[in-house]
Amino acid sequence: YKLSNTAFFYESGSRGINIEPDPELFVAFTKHRKEDVNLNIGISDSNSEKDFYVISSSTLNTFSRKDAENYRKEGNYTIKEVKTIPVRTLASILNEKFSGKFPQFLSLDAEGIDELVIRSIDFEKNYPIVICVETISFSTSGHGIKNEKLIKYIINKGYLNYADTYINTIFVREKLWKL
Repeated sequence: YKLSNTAFFYESGSRGINIEPDPELFVAFTKHRKEDVNLNIGISDSNSEKDFYVISSSTLNTFSRKDAENYRKEGNYTIKEVKTIPVRTLASILNEKFSGKFPQFLSLDAEGIDELVIRSIDFEKNYPIVICVETISFSTSGHGIKNEKLIKYIINKGYLNYADTYINTIFVREKLWKL
């Protein structure tokens, strides 16, 4: 529940799919989110396997070697271990679990590869109405850098920038917002 965008929605009656690559963190989903679809995998732009960097602070676990190295340098965190984790595309998971349709709300924290995952979505065929995605880089000083390239990409795919929480940006499908 700590730092979880979707826990609030679950407590309010919403149901969906949780994708958690960390086997230790995944246990909480099977215990507390029994009515959701819970998958102990990562999300990426291909169905394969990726190195998953387990950091001394689990909120920083990542598929990005660059991010893991930055955590070591900037925040004095350690890489506890590197695990090989299966990853799948959003499209393959949606086809298997939801007949190919996106849920209305996508909350994405893809452990350092958020932009890669967003760019794998075919927005012409299938898309969520609302996207909440991490758009700031990690910084122990509190001066993370916004991923303006990702924000512009999502806006160019037909979304408006509805709100920003500093860490996350929330987008709403523009044509549906104006109905």
